[in-house]
Amino acid sequence: MAPLDPPSTSDEILADALEEYHGRIALGQPTDPASYAARLGSRFEEFLEVLAAEEALDRAMAEPETAPLPRAFGPFTLVREVGHGGVGVVFEAIERHLGRTVAVKILRTGIDTDEDAKERFRREARACAHVRHDHIVTIHGAGEAEGQLYYAMDLVPGESLEELIKAGRVPESRRLAGELAKVADALSEIHAKGVIHRDIKPSNLIVRPDGLMMLTDFGLARVDGGLRVTRTGQLLVTGHYASPEQLLGDQRRIDRRSDIYNFGVMLFHAVTGQLPIPTDDWNVLYRRRLHERPPAPRSIAPEVHPDLDGIILKCLEPEAGDRYQTAAELAAQLRNFAAGRAVDDQGALSPSVRFGRGLKRRWKPLAAAALLLVGAGLGLRAWWTGRDGTLELRYAPQFAALLKSSGLEAPPPATVWINEKQVGALPWRGDLAPGVHRGQVRIEHADFEAYPLEDDPEQPDRGFVVDAGARVVREVLPMPRAGLGGLGGVGRLLEGSHPELVRPPSLTRGLSGGEAPAELLMPRGAVRTQDLAEWMLDINAMAFVPGGRLVLRRGKEELWTAPLELPSPESHLVCGRFPDAVLARIRPGETLTFGWVPPVPPSGTRPEARAFEETVRVLASDPSAELVPQVEQTYAAAHPRLVALLRARALAASGLLSAALQQVRAQVRDPLRDRLALEELVRVLRQVGVYTQLEQDIDDFLRGQGPAPRLCTR
Repeated sequence: MAPLDPPSTSDEILADALEEYHGRIALGQPTDPASYAARLGSRFEEFLEVLAAEEALDRAMAEPETAPLPRAFGPFTLVREVGHGGVGVVFEAIERHLGRTVAVKILRTGIDTDEDAKERFRREARACAHVRHDHIVTIHGAGEAEGQLYYAMDLVPGESLEELIKAGRVPESRRLAGELAKVADALSEIHAKGVIHRDIKPSNLIVRPDGLMMLTDFGLARVDGGLRVTRTGQLLVTGHYASPEQLLGDQRRIDRRSDIYNFGVMLFHAVTGQLPIPTDDWNVLYRRRLHERPPAPRSIAPEVHPDLDGIILKCLEPEAGDRYQTAAELAAQLRNFAAGRAVDDQGALSPSVRFGRGLKRRWKPLAAAALLLVGAGLGLRAWWTGRDGTLELRYAPQFAALLKSSGLEAPPPATVWINEKQVGALPWRGDLAPGVHRGQVRIEHADFEAYPLEDDPEQPDRGFVVDAGARVVREVLPMPRAGLGGLGGVGRLLEGSHPELVRPPSLTRGLSGGEAPAELLMPRGAVRTQDLAEWMLDINAMAFVPGGRLVLRRGKEELWTAPLELPSPESHLVCGRFPDAVLARIRPGETLTFGWVPPVPPSGTRPEARAFEETVRVLASDPSAELVPQVEQTYAAAHPRLVALLRARALAASGLLSAALQQVRAQVRDPLRDRLALEELVRVLRQVGVYTQLEQDIDDFLRGQGPAPRLCTR
């Protein structure tokens, strides 16, 4: 570890003043910030700024007043509290639209409330939701309700490892090592997806009644900078498991080896019954973790086997380079110990190496008091939070299959543009200031669209976020233009991984184009509750009669109705949304009808048009729950809009045509440019199985025989 510059005298004075101030509060002694003015001189304003930030953080961390349970929260009904910590509260809940029981973690008000932090939360939630492993609690989704961020996950029966430690019921050491080896395997898979847990501890490890251990709560509830400190100077429980680099808030050095350090502290706690540094005083914890090597577990619990002792101590090396470098290495050693095989003797460094490294850390308890506050989000000064992040860009391996569709042997040249300036060519690596940037990779070939560097494809104008000190590697799989055959040539990719997505759609049709006054495009057939938000009709102007109304029924009960008039002359497609109050009354497993009723004719006359309706089956489970995540994970490097079109194919292949239609229509932002999305829209319309003027309009436009189609009128 390269030594930091020694602290200045004013840094030491500021750190001493803060430590004294916190100590007096902890002892219940009177404190007056103004009494420190003479001692601090020019640093007094900074001292007051830190105290104000601490007080604001204390308010954010205060226990909120909770409403009686059960109660509604977003799409859930919270049933009971099952756990809480410094960052949030976990509830058993019912996800109303699916009727399933889940665990919902609600982050405290005041944690990650700025927009950039919320975006990071959503990005990490999506990444974690793509990880599937027998020893990882499945994340179903994340969102925001009542001004609070939340995520939903499986509700796993059992106890936490923390509860077993407190009750003295930790499994025998070899059995424990065998189970934790499986957790380390899961951690290795998380790391392979680019996710760093950052908060491994016994309370985040659930032990099921059958003994299987499951890792939960990963990478979602973090605040940039790591530690969180209260005004009294007491450390939140997460800090007891933090690595030295996490205590320093050094984001550049927090990586998978930090998780291995956390894992080692958890294992130490499990086999000895106590923490390596059993204190609630963050000053003591901070000083000892940076300055001292942890005690050997055998010095506390002599029954700990020497091999297990060595494994734990290697995890707890202060220098990340001296720990196990991957979770897979840790898993292998735990598995060896569990099976009684020899364990590599890597637990101790030579005395000379330890002495040399110890010299480099002797001053750190003084130097880093101010840095700790920066790491806690208390904003001491900008040199720490203003460090550049690194972005690396390269073509994705799957691009080779697309090249063959275009008759290319090698990837075409591509230039990288950041904030409207060309910064280089692909592959590219560069440092960027923390904050929001906009950029794209421009492919120098007519068959491929520019690849946008955006974090959220649904909000392309927001660009992408670079975190201070972060290193991000992105693989580029460009968007093929129309005319390459089979979803722009992606058929070659799909045939090997998901052949069901390249089968031609059924062309079974309903009424011919001239008979019905309108064709109901959605909702119809099988839908999930989230697919019910929108409705869409294609009006046949020749057969349409004004004055009728749309009706949504459940049996004979009329849930909703609204008049339907002829749209503007230049558009025959009409769409709208059902009111939220109506959607809240619909439950999974119900059968609805949606259709159009003509106006009542005068007495003695026949109606000018006949009514029509479609059956809508609200599913109790999601038939796309496996296929859609598989497709998203396989093509995670693809252009975001290409992923959306592949997702639509997966929805259609799962029988969710209304959902597929919504997904594709959202990708047609500019008909003159989005020809591939228009081709996919025709494909879904044919699968719906009705004749529509919209399909004819798109066909005419793609053949150059008509104007660009207008997709909707509300």
